Parts: sequence; C-alpha cells; structure tokens
Amino acid sequence: MLWYFRWIANFIFVAMPWFTFSMVMILVNVIFNVWLNNIWADGNLLLVANSAYLVIQTLLSWPLVFEIPFYLNELKFFRTFSVVVSWVYMMFYVFVSADWAYMLWLEPEATYEQYDVVSVLTNMFFAYNIVFNLHIIPVNMMIIWKELMLTFFPPLLAADYDEGLKADDFLDDVKPQSYLDIVTKGKLPDQERAYSYQGH
Repeated sequence: MLWYFRWIANFIFVAMPWFTFSMVMILVNVIFNVWLNNIWADGNLLLVANSAYLVIQTLLSWPLVFEIPFYLNELKFFRTFSVVVSWVYMMFYVFVSADWAYMLWLEPEATYEQYDVVSVLTNMFFAYNIVFNLHIIPVNMMIIWKELMLTFFPPLLAADYDEGLKADDFLDDVKPQSYLDIVTKGKLPDQERAYSYQGH
C-alpha cells in the first residue's frame, strides 16, 4: 500500500500542480509572442525555436513527473535527451545571464566609454532573451529535479528497481545500433534488459 500511497501523493501534490503550472508557462509564451512580439516577430527563428523547445520539453516532463511506468522503463532515450538538453540550456542561460550582468554592472567605466553600437545591441539582445525566455527555466528545473529525485527515490509503482539514468542509458541513446534495433527488431533500446517489478 505504501507504494500506491507514494504515487497518489506525487500525483496530487507534485504532478497535477506541475501540469497546471506548465500549461500556464506555455500560455504565457504564446501571449508574449503573439501580442508583445507581434506573432513571433514575423517568424523570428530564435523565438520560434524557444517556443518549440518549451512545448517539447513540457510534453516530455509530464510522463516523467507523473511517473508513468512505461515512460520511465522503456523510453529512457527520451528521458536522457530531455534532461541533457535541459542541463545544456540551463548552463547557456546562466552563462548569458552572468555575461549580461557583468556588462551591466561590473565592467570598468573605461570599457563603457568604448562601447559601440554593436556592444549596445548585444547587451539589449541578452537582456531581451533573458527576460522573454525566463518562463522556460522552470520546465528545465523540474525535469532536472525529477530525474535527481528518481535517482535517490525510485518509483515504486510497477517500475524498475533503478530508474535513475546511468551511463548505459546514455550509450543506448547515442548508439546507432539501438535505433536500428527499433526498426529491424521492433524493440526499444532498454527492452533488452529484464525488469524486476516490485510488488509482483
């Protein structure tokens, strides 16, 4: 019963609030880009790419946060992709934010005096993207946090004993043979491993 209680508690106190909040983040992105950015600035590739990234990562976060057994057990290559991209995005965002903050507050006054139009435009570009992509950060943070939690507290509802992502999972994701197996043998990369189900 403890296993089911944990899943139900996660469903009520984590998954459902996250589902609602993440939907709001998508809505905010659409409103920003349709209203404030005049329909993605007439198709600006960076804005469109960030919106697509937000939607894809949000969709991938739902089965992870809800701890859907099939997603956790069989689709680790999607999980690996999602969490790796989240880390890369977060590191780039932090780097850009730190660089912008340095340009704004910490650079020597002599450097400011040497600013040209390109430097000013670069500073404005950083500021614009930091603000307008801020609502993407919670999605990345949730994916990273949930994967860390699954490493230390594996799910107990019809799940593998070890749901933390390992090096083998990453290798499965990058090996062409894994995807060839999907086409030729009709099996996913992780299905070659035997799963031991708790409570069965």
